[in-house]
Amino acid sequence: MQLGELLKSREDDLHSGFINGGTNSDKTDGGIDIKNVVLRFSSPEVAQEVAEDFYKVRLDPEDQYHFVDVQDLNWSAGNYPIRFQGKVGGLDEKLTIPVINEKAPVPDYLISDVDDVIASFTHDEYFFLVKFTGRSADEEFITGYMEKAYPKLIEGIDNAQTQKTKSGYGKVDRIRNADKGGLLRLSPSFQESDKKTQTVPMPAVMNKRQAVSTFSDPRATLEEFEEAGVTKIARNGTMIIETSSENAAAKLYEFLRDGYAEDGTLEEYKDPQGLPNTTCFEGINSKGSPNEECIQQYGRYVVSATGIGSADEDPDRKQLRLGMTQRMAAQYLIFKDAEGKDLTAE
Repeated sequence: MQLGELLKSREDDLHSGFINGGTNSDKTDGGIDIKNVVLRFSSPEVAQEVAEDFYKVRLDPEDQYHFVDVQDLNWSAGNYPIRFQGKVGGLDEKLTIPVINEKAPVPDYLISDVDDVIASFTHDEYFFLVKFTGRSADEEFITGYMEKAYPKLIEGIDNAQTQKTKSGYGKVDRIRNADKGGLLRLSPSFQESDKKTQTVPMPAVMNKRQAVSTFSDPRATLEEFEEAGVTKIARNGTMIIETSSENAAAKLYEFLRDGYAEDGTLEEYKDPQGLPNTTCFEGINSKGSPNEECIQQYGRYVVSATGIGSADEDPDRKQLRLGMTQRMAAQYLIFKDAEGKDLTAE
């Protein structure tokens, strides 16, 4: 049973959530993929029930994962650590996940030939799940990651001005408008065909650190964002990055274009619609699916967009290209139409 199936019975209590992931290289060559899931429910009790249900379904011997028994854990209130080993290999040592400040867990395990390691816990009305995939996801890496990342995540949640849930958990009755400049309105929506072959992100206004986590080299990209004076980022069918000037946007556009060109798995192709300052690339991603990457510059804006086809079918490059170029053309026309308009107006 997957987490999505488990949540169907909890839809009325699911307030919000997000999934974010990253990789440090090709996982087949010793790299590691990390997926973080944060789900907010109506109350701490519901979050705890979801954690317990998730634990129970993972005890099912027919599930692709199986639970590794752990003795003498501190099952403190509000925390429900879960750990299992993946499809491949054996785990002889027992796992322990102590709790930092009774808020964030630190895994402490010895791993041998494990493909996937999953840990989950709750904090207030939030349910957290982190999944590590890759043979080099060893004790040192996982412990270091959790020690650095999750206390910061918990701190951010504790300090956030969250909207109250239906059970009254949260800080404000109504959250402020995050898109004061109206940037999100400029991003076109995904087409229905896109939704069949890729995970479509929720429309969002992002800060720089959130945005760079979606690029292959977050550290270098963040440095370029800083140099370009990036202040606003919004994502729907495209990610729009607002820089300090047209010259700054041109430099950022070149940086992203060079990154795709030097990727080694992508080849550049000429946009069939001949859009100005637009470059597209195509290749096969790590999951064997055909993918397209396009970037565009318009004034002080830089745009990034991704299209992913199905790995289970013969990739129809023409159709995939058509969808991407239509999206980029729509983006260009939206920019043209928005010139001189007040985007903050309702």
